[in-house]
Parts: sequence; C-alpha cells; structure tokens
Amino acid sequence: YIKSMVRILLNYKEHCKPIRDVEFDSVNNYLIIASDDLHISFYDTINKKVKHTLVSHTDIITRIKCVGNIFISASIDGVIKIWDTNRILNGEIQNIKINKEILDLSISNNGKEFIVGTSDGCEFYVD
Repeated sequence: YIKSMVRILLNYKEHCKPIRDVEFDSVNNYLIIASDDLHISFYDTINKKVKHTLVSHTDIITRIKCVGNIFISASIDGVIKIWDTNRILNGEIQNIKINKEILDLSISNNGKEFIVGTSDGCEFYVD
C-alpha cells in the first residue's frame, strides 16, 4: 500500500441514504451501487454518468454481487433477484423469495451457486 498513489476517481453522492454495497461489473464497465434508499445505480465508468437506476426491492438492499454478466441483489425483504447486466432494463431473470432477512451473499465464479447469510444461519443455492 503506497499512500502517495491513492487518489479519488469518483465522489458519488446521488443516493439520499447510506450506501450499503458496491460492486464492479467489468463486462459493462459499471460501478454498481446499492443504497438504503432501495435504489441500485449503474454508474458508467467510461462516460462518467449513471446509466440505469433500479428500484426493485421493498426493504434495504444488503448485498450485490456480479460475475460476468450475472448480477445478484439481496435484501432484508427476503428476496434474491438475479439479473443479466446486458439486459438490465428487461427486469430480473429470476426472483427467489426465501422469507428470511438476507444479510450477506456470496456467488461462485461460474455464477451458478450462491450462499446467503440470513438472520438465522446460512443457506446454499444451486441454479
């Protein structure tokens, strides 16, 4: 870690509540930002502007993950949403309701398995 090499590339303040999670989508060059205001923003790092904003969960979005063109969002509302980042405006491609507060999420490198940390333990899912 060399302090002299660190510089701010983005000072993003578009959300009205705290940012809960951020993820980089290297396929589309998006910085994906999830906030307690229930919005997920897709910031285009090439053109330096917000490309898309989604409002799809009914409670705080606790985690977002991206593998290739697959993007997953998880929320305290107990819903996991799976998206294709190439067709983000078409809506989620899968919606999984587990009826537990989702606090964390991890996805495999192939995007086919994921594990969620809930308010009462962990659950493993396979596509």
